[in-house]
Amino acid sequence: MPPLTKTEADQPGGTDADLGRLADELRRRGLAAPAALLLDAHRPLLPLLRQVGIFSGPLIGPLIGIRRMAGLQRLLDAPHAFDRLISRLDERQQQRDDR
Repeated sequence: MPPLTKTEADQPGGTDADLGRLADELRRRGLAAPAALLLDAHRPLLPLLRQVGIFSGPLIGPLIGIRRMAGLQRLLDAPHAFDRLISRLDERQQQRDDR
């Protein structure tokens, strides 16, 4: 097994490209506005969600994929990533509205 090294993808909160892809996917599915609303509403629960993610990771990881679970855990571990994701969703919504 190769040694684990920290890459840009392993940094807290993921990269801007990861958040951009997530924002694009949510917009494509028509979920940008509800996702932004739910992210903003659930910000006070972030510490609890973080603990739930740690506890349920071994159970949910095989179902949704280890990479997705790791990405979700990175997002939960970096509260500023929530702000960046919300701003990305708002940017995408503004671009859509301007068309």
